[in-house]
Amino acid sequence: MKRSIITGIVLILPLAITFWIVQLLYKLCIAPFLHVGIKLLALVDQFYGIYLPLWIQGMVFLLVPAFALVGTLAATTLIGYLTRWYLGEKIVALTNKIFEKMPFFNKIYSAFKELFSTIFSPKKKLFKSVCLIDFPSKKQKTLGLVIDKLPELFSKRTKKDLVGVVILTAPHPLAGYLIYVPKELAHEADISVENAIRYAVSMGLIHPHETTTKELK
Repeated sequence: MKRSIITGIVLILPLAITFWIVQLLYKLCIAPFLHVGIKLLALVDQFYGIYLPLWIQGMVFLLVPAFALVGTLAATTLIGYLTRWYLGEKIVALTNKIFEKMPFFNKIYSAFKELFSTIFSPKKKLFKSVCLIDFPSKKQKTLGLVIDKLPELFSKRTKKDLVGVVILTAPHPLAGYLIYVPKELAHEADISVENAIRYAVSMGLIHPHETTTKELK
């Protein structure tokens, strides 16, 4: 029962977060402009006695969100450019300092900051390769993503050459387990990380090209 509840939460949570983010962006970036457009239509009708045709009203409802979205993207890009300047860097540093001093919130903020910095940084490689390992039993094979770097402490403690593997799950590939196995038990699959994730997201419907396996170097 407990495992079923946890599995359900793991499946629903990413969808709920995505829906919440989309709803938040709509309320912040589109809804205010749409409200202004409706007010303008009402003012035209009230003061000038002009009732605009339905097709014009429809165009307003289509164009206002489109312009709002473009404006939001432009503002986001502008903020990104400004942060490269001295003043922008100071503001970002001050914001980070404030968030990092907040009790409890600072732990979550630091974790997400490091995660997004790693994912979106072109200089950092999150996953080294794709592998096949025995999981959850020796009679079953599972696709996994090999972590690029592993703390030496793990290998020193176990006195074995270990690799970190993120087990791919469907349809949310990164909602699985993080395990550490001896390097010789992780067989490299000759497919890219992107193809492996796409294969998991499609629940096996989008097949990668034929793979060959070999021991990790």
